Amino acid sequence: MSLFTRFATAQKKAIDDTLSDSQNDAKDWAAIGIEVFKVVFLAGTTVYLMYKTQQMMATLTDSLQDRSQESAQVTRKALAKRLKRRDVIDMTFDSYELRLLADVMGSDEIDVSFSDIGGMEEQLEEVNDNVVLPMQLWAKYRAIGADAADVDQDLSACPTGVLLYGQPGTGKSLTAKAIAKESGATFLNIKASSIMDKYLGESDKMVSAIFRVARKLAPTVVFIDEIDTVLRKRGGDMNNSHVQSMQGVFLAEWDGLSQDNRVEDEPLPSADKMGKFENNSALEEKRKQDRFLARAPVVVLGATNRPTDLDKAFLRRMPVQ
Repeated sequence: MSLFTRFATAQKKAIDDTLSDSQNDAKDWAAIGIEVFKVVFLAGTTVYLMYKTQQMMATLTDSLQDRSQESAQVTRKALAKRLKRRDVIDMTFDSYELRLLADVMGSDEIDVSFSDIGGMEEQLEEVNDNVVLPMQLWAKYRAIGADAADVDQDLSACPTGVLLYGQPGTGKSLTAKAIAKESGATFLNIKASSIMDKYLGESDKMVSAIFRVARKLAPTVVFIDEIDTVLRKRGGDMNNSHVQSMQGVFLAEWDGLSQDNRVEDEPLPSADKMGKFENNSALEEKRKQDRFLARAPVVVLGATNRPTDLDKAFLRRMPVQ
């Protein structure tokens, strides 16, 4: 092979190697470009899906809120009709309170009275004097538009707690309904199972909701059957921090019934801040009405066949037994 031939062959091989390296580099960059495109496409798709999901969730939330508000309005109207109270329509109830409204009965819906209960004349007379008559008196004062100061002394005799105890089948639940019937009060029938919740903090919220509903619909008889399962003695092996927390909330709410702290007196505003009230007299009359309604009696009525299991702190709050 001549020198020229060897030189030409070497040059051709060098050119071929250079082209091969260029092609390989091009393939590598193409592969990198494809991977980058995949990452960008995946990220863009993820962002788009997140955006659409947020839109769908917002739409769904608005729809559920609208339905919830419509359902709450229907519930309030139905309850107002049953209780024959127009003011219930304008009341607001949260989700916990709405769960309790199914257990509310008006006095006109109760078909049992003291005359239907036999063999308990002395006990019924005591309940009538201590609970029924003060609640009836409050209703009469409300009918004539009396001021809160006029009824305070009379209402002071109305206890905030009554305990009915006895063996099963002795008429405790029947007596509770009869008390609400005779006094013309709203009857809130609470089951112990509806208070005790396995999730931490839910029982506390339900207890607070019970007392809020009772205040809003007052005068109210709050009846808790098997109350010993809710207010049992504290500190035992069967009692834990979850139950003790619930009992603490119950005590605080219960004590609040005997305190007139729901409507506080404030200085009358100046003339330019009167708003819808034409003068101070109109505002003062409104405040008198609010103070009177704030004192609407609420009685916690518990039933048990094991009174010795109740905590002493709760027994002291039920003077009528």
